[in-house]
Amino acid sequence: MAYYKGGNGQLTTSSSVAVTSGKQYTIVVGAGGAKNTKGGDSTAFGLTGTGGAGATNSDNGANAGN
Repeated sequence: MAYYKGGNGQLTTSSSVAVTSGKQYTIVVGAGGAKNTKGGDSTAFGLTGTGGAGATNSDNGANAGN
């Protein structure tokens, strides 16, 4: 059995984002990528975390690529 494991997306942080109670904010969570396809970017508060690398075929089991 072959397993597929993609890379992690980018971790993006900020300590200077002001959040106001009652205000609506747009937060987009990027979709996971299909085999050999990069995952989608996630955005919030003007910041972007890029999606992870696409999964590739591995016959080495579920932990391949670690």
